[in-house]
Amino acid sequence: MGPDKLNRPCRIYAPVGGHETLLAYLVRRLLENGANSSFVQRIWDEAVSADDLAADPVAQLRAEAAPGAPHPLIALPTAILGPRRAACGLDLASEAVLAPLSATLAASAARDWTAAPATAPSALAPVRNPAALDDIVGHVHWATPASVAAATAAACA
Repeated sequence: MGPDKLNRPCRIYAPVGGHETLLAYLVRRLLENGANSSFVQRIWDEAVSADDLAADPVAQLRAEAAPGAPHPLIALPTAILGPRRAACGLDLASEAVLAPLSATLAASAARDWTAAPATAPSALAPVRNPAALDDIVGHVHWATPASVAAATAAACA
């Protein structure tokens, strides 16, 4: 290396893949780098010392009284939702969970979904998958001004 290269090794990370993969990567990086605690945000803050920036995150985690414990100032979902139950979610790393989910999704994709207002439907129009416009995922009868007026009157009554 020449003197103009600072004689420092450098690793460049360049993700490779299709736009579907890279878009998720970009969104994740934007969220991480936009966080107030991120290195990218903290490096510009003159109140943050170089020692704090270079601190070992593993050592910081080990120094915590209960690593991974919930933050005491962040309410748990049950405290936010009250008597309502939070969704349990799905374990997307489990083949036993993914197999029936895949079958359900395949059956759902084969169905011709239709939506319509309660009264006076308009002509049937296709609803397209925004990610693949040639994929028609269902059909809709758009509400007309008359059907909106009728629905509003019924709701008010």
